[in-house]
Amino acid sequence: MNCHLKQTGRNILLLYLLIEVFTGCSTKKNTGASRAYHNLSAHYNVYFNAKESMKAGLSRIDQSLQDDYTHTLPISKGTIPDAGKVATSEMDLVITKCNKLIKLHSITRSPQRKPNNSEHYKKFASKGEYNKWVDDSYLLMGMASYYKHDYHRAIENFNFVIRKFSDQPTRYDAFLGMAKSYIETGDFPQALEIFNSLTRDGSFPKRLNSELNLAEAHYYLKKNEPDLAIPFLRTALESGLPHAVKLRVNYILAQLLTLANQPEEASRQYSHLLKMRPNYQMAFNARISRMEILGGNNKDIRNQLEKMLKAEINLEYRDRIYYAKANIALKENRKQDAIENLKNSVRYSANNPKQRAISSLDLARIFFEENAYLQAACYYDSAVAVIDVNYPGYPEIMNRASGLRSLAKELNTIQREDSLEKLAMMSEKDRNGLINKIIKDLQEKEARKLAAENAEKANQNYFRSQQSRQQISATNTNENQWYFYNSVTVGIGKSDFQRIWGKRNLEDNWRRKNKQSILEIEPEQQQDSISKDVAIELKKKATDPQKAEYYLQDIPLTDSLMRVSTEKLKSAMFGAGRIYRTEFSDFPRSIEMLLELNRRFKGSIYELPAYFELYQLYKENSDMVNAEDYKQRIITGYSESKYAKYLLNPKYFAEIEEKNEAIEKKYGEILRLFLAYNYPKAGEEASQTLAMNPDSTIVSKIKFIEVAANGAAQDRTVFSNNLDQYIKTFPKKPTTPIAIHIRELIASNALSDYQQLLAKGYIKEEITNEELKNGKDHANDEFGGKYSYDGNLFHYYVIAFSKEAKVDVNRLIYDIANYNLDYYTDTDFDIEPINLDSKTQMVLVRSFPDKDEGLIYFRSIIRKRPVFQALKGLEYINFVTSSTNYRTIIEEKDYLSYVPFLSKTTIHTSVPTFPQICCQIRRNYLQKPEKKKNQLIRGSLY
Repeated sequence: MNCHLKQTGRNILLLYLLIEVFTGCSTKKNTGASRAYHNLSAHYNVYFNAKESMKAGLSRIDQSLQDDYTHTLPISKGTIPDAGKVATSEMDLVITKCNKLIKLHSITRSPQRKPNNSEHYKKFASKGEYNKWVDDSYLLMGMASYYKHDYHRAIENFNFVIRKFSDQPTRYDAFLGMAKSYIETGDFPQALEIFNSLTRDGSFPKRLNSELNLAEAHYYLKKNEPDLAIPFLRTALESGLPHAVKLRVNYILAQLLTLANQPEEASRQYSHLLKMRPNYQMAFNARISRMEILGGNNKDIRNQLEKMLKAEINLEYRDRIYYAKANIALKENRKQDAIENLKNSVRYSANNPKQRAISSLDLARIFFEENAYLQAACYYDSAVAVIDVNYPGYPEIMNRASGLRSLAKELNTIQREDSLEKLAMMSEKDRNGLINKIIKDLQEKEARKLAAENAEKANQNYFRSQQSRQQISATNTNENQWYFYNSVTVGIGKSDFQRIWGKRNLEDNWRRKNKQSILEIEPEQQQDSISKDVAIELKKKATDPQKAEYYLQDIPLTDSLMRVSTEKLKSAMFGAGRIYRTEFSDFPRSIEMLLELNRRFKGSIYELPAYFELYQLYKENSDMVNAEDYKQRIITGYSESKYAKYLLNPKYFAEIEEKNEAIEKKYGEILRLFLAYNYPKAGEEASQTLAMNPDSTIVSKIKFIEVAANGAAQDRTVFSNNLDQYIKTFPKKPTTPIAIHIRELIASNALSDYQQLLAKGYIKEEITNEELKNGKDHANDEFGGKYSYDGNLFHYYVIAFSKEAKVDVNRLIYDIANYNLDYYTDTDFDIEPINLDSKTQMVLVRSFPDKDEGLIYFRSIIRKRPVFQALKGLEYINFVTSSTNYRTIIEEKDYLSYVPFLSKTTIHTSVPTFPQICCQIRRNYLQKPEKKKNQLIRGSLY
């Protein structure tokens, strides 16, 4: 048998060598021998290596990325956000190899015509590609781009396979790849259309049935419709799947059944999975999930969880076990036990940020529902520290965490200032006695903790010393070996390190838990960023809680310090009252806080806004008696306030807004008059506008125009006095420095003519509002908005020529593809012929990310004459256009009217040679109106 295989191998090799000798490596010949050679070489040389690189990349993704069992697993690890970066080098190699195959082995020349024009031969001769591995190469490039998460390139490659190889089986693989790419880009309607088309196609190959079902399941998971994904997973499991994939699909199915509220089905599915012998991590999570489902009052489940918790093999999974115990406790309405288990889950999840996030969030939600806002804020902060923008419900989590953080700040301020003021009101003897008691309790607590730690260390050290002696005695043969070459001694050192320091990341200041407290140790390194006074204060700050100075330093013992503390307290109480209402709709606590504020601090600056908040609170809770009471307090006690005016006239603020809009519009007219040197009219209009008592941010600008405009006709002394008054009234406005400068010029007699100052450009920029600056006026667009000016759209490179020229389009596309392989190795361009109309043929190269990249490609390719050999001696035109403008060209079947638009838009760019470009356009097109519309311009548009 072995001899037979060796002989077969020798025959294949001999055939390969004979073909190479007689045909050479040229793809310009299209004979049976040349096709055999290039098919053989492409398959067993280039394509084989590309496939191996693809396998290596997928293996790297599988080994490098850990599954997150706290959420529903994705169908494939390749769709995990980080997967695109993991196997970039392997996927780039796949693309390079496939490009090489197409460049060296693609055969596009038609075979020699035979005398008998049979239908079979005609069909064969009409093929655009005669190497059967080229379509596989494009398909493989598409998959490589898909796994790189370059979905746009992937779609282009799949689309090319579908269009160019519509009679080959690979088109179905391309359809599936395109559908999966559309799913990742969020284009669900396109993906669904492909799935429906493939389902109705009777020729769809059976080999892809399981992949189709998994893709449709992935579609519904992405759309957050897990119930609809279940039947597709069941169908996929009925077909032949690799064991690893079958395990994953079974686990996902169990998760989805749990989400679909089918606990019995989910439990059976987990049991079935465990019989298939998955790896330990998957098996552990399956057991835990099954226990959570069965939970309830099942004592056996609780005992199993306790055993798992004590098992040494599960030490790194304690966070997950405690989380399962918490879920079971919640099912049994044992909320306090659930809270304790969630706290333990958070405590043991230091090296598992995903579990830390979910445990912290569950705990935070429990505290929030019980209105324990300070505790909820702590655990929300813990979760926010480890989640990212892709976490489910991220915006809501961040909003609530932010609100709780603000509330916690106000509540902590209230608690702190209240405590400090109480200490300040005590006698010195009582205050010192209380502080000494606090210090004594703290010292006793730390002494007990230290004693317990020393006892534990003593026990551990004795055990480890005995273990170390045994291990070292067993390695006497290596006693002269360097420490770090001895695996036993290194292991002992590592365990001792972790015993003392715990698990630490490899980073600077690894000994420190709080990296932000470095200032206390190395203040000299922070002197550049803070002032010397602040640094001195920081050094003076007592930081030892076992010393009395630590507690005495912030107590407001003087009248001025007490006033500062009281102001902090009032501000915090008002802030907390508003947050209770606006952020959390906790109306009772909001009312309680605001009432307490007004009770303790009558007549404060917060009394009026607190009254208005209470009026709104009572009104929202339909307590109209109290609402009317606070309404009358505001109207009678603060009659001139905006609150009172609003309560008397609910349209007050809307009217103010309308008034401000009218003044803004009037200001635009005043500014135009001023810039047109019509100073009398500008000053008059400004005075009239100011008489309207505008409540607007542009009052200072209107007043400046009035002063500056009237100054043109005033005596210098009067003008200078008016400037002084303006500077005094508006000391910090943007126009004030200009007023100061004008006054200085007047004082030094350097201003011979006021209009000269205006002519120098003073004032103009300072008084111009940004909202008055207009953008591009498309109403005056000479092209009537027909074409897009957006250079950030995808751009295409286009070559247009007459069909009468009978250009070898396949040769042109082949030459462009070769150019792309040589100069754009890492980029997969889509090249396709387009019939614009009955007289014009185009070749399209797409896509470029923006206009600049398209122009770079254009200037490079037009210098390569071999690319345009198929067009030699013919009339043609080539240009770059955006995707939007290209659609306009196709719809109107006219590209020549696009030329003047292109000349107008490119003349303003900073890229060199555009003046010459536009001159050429004018000579060829604009200055020759007698040239017929369908006449082609030879050579480059540029």
